Amino acid sequence: MITFVTAAEFLRATEVTFEGHLVAMMAAMETPAIVSGLLLARRGSGAARRTLWREVLLNGSVVLLLGGFAIDWRPARSAMRN
Repeated sequence: MITFVTAAEFLRATEVTFEGHLVAMMAAMETPAIVSGLLLARRGSGAARRTLWREVLLNGSVVLLLGGFAIDWRPARSAMRN
């Protein structure tokens, strides 16, 4: 994430335009890393993994991220048709 922010700030400082959806892609790529880290941290039985998945997928930041994608997906989809 630090590399992405540094690159984005460099592009802004040099007045190079870039697409805003790159931030969303970066956030989406963070989720598997978080899940992998939590799975490694909590190596356990199948029941523990089910609890972990519930905890990860219902985490506030993940819910907000997925909700934001869902909210943006519909208007973006209809804009593509026009």
